[in-house]
Amino acid sequence: MVPRAKAVRHCLPRRSPDSLEGKTDGYDVLLRDGGIAHVRPLRTDDRQALHELVDRSSERSAYLRFFTGGRSTARSYMDRVTSDKYNGHALLAPRSVAVIGAGRDERAVGHKVLRNLIDAGFEGPIHPVNPNATEVAELTCHATVPDGVDLAVVAVPARHVLQVARDCANAGVAGDVSGMPPPRWATRWI
Repeated sequence: MVPRAKAVRHCLPRRSPDSLEGKTDGYDVLLRDGGIAHVRPLRTDDRQALHELVDRSSERSAYLRFFTGGRSTARSYMDRVTSDKYNGHALLAPRSVAVIGAGRDERAVGHKVLRNLIDAGFEGPIHPVNPNATEVAELTCHATVPDGVDLAVVAVPARHVLQVARDCANAGVAGDVSGMPPPRWATRWI
C-alpha cells in the first residue's frame, strides 16, 4: 500500500542520479482517493505489457482508452510511443501541429484552433488539413494528413473521427486530440 500524503499541491519530479539535465524518471502524483502514484515515461520494455493490455480490450475499449481506431491502431500507437525513436509526449510539447478540419469559416472550431495557434506564436510548422480548401488563414492547406506531424487536432464531424484517427496513425502522427464541433446553440460561448 502506498502511504497517503497529507498535502500535495502539484506533481513532484523524481530525478535519477544519472539523468540528463532537465529529464526525470517520472512524477509522483496525488490521486483522488488520497493515494500517490508514480507516473514515468514509457520505455521500450513496456511494449509487450501494453500489447497484452490492448489484446484483452474490446475494440470499443481500445478506442476510448487509447484514442485510436481500435485494437490494431492502438497496437501501432503502442509500438510508436515505446520506440527508441520516440522523442517525447506530443500532446505536451509538439514540434508540429496539424489542424484537421480547419476551414475558412472563422466561427468554426477548426478555424479557431488554427487561429489560436498562429496568434499564440506557435513556433513549429502548422498544417491546416481540409480536402476542400487550398489555403486557410494564409497557410497552405493539405488535402490529407501530412507525414511526421507530432500532434493532430481533430475538428471534424463525429462520423469522420474514426477515419481521421486511422489516417493519423498511417501518417505517423505521434498524438491526436479529438473534439467534435459544439451544437449551434453553444457557439456563442466559444
